[in-house]
Amino acid sequence: IQFGLMLVYLLSILVMDCPLPKAITYFFTTNVVIFLYLFSDFYRKSYKSKKVE
Repeated sequence: IQFGLMLVYLLSILVMDCPLPKAITYFFTTNVVIFLYLFSDFYRKSYKSKKVE
């Protein structure tokens, strides 16, 4: 949930023309997307692949 909230927050900064430098916002947006991908990959490998017999 926290990655999704961070992504929404950072994208809203880009849309609303906030005075924060765009380079910092793009950097953190990329960072959040990478962490979201890594976490989802970890979650799938750790919890979804185990089959109950």
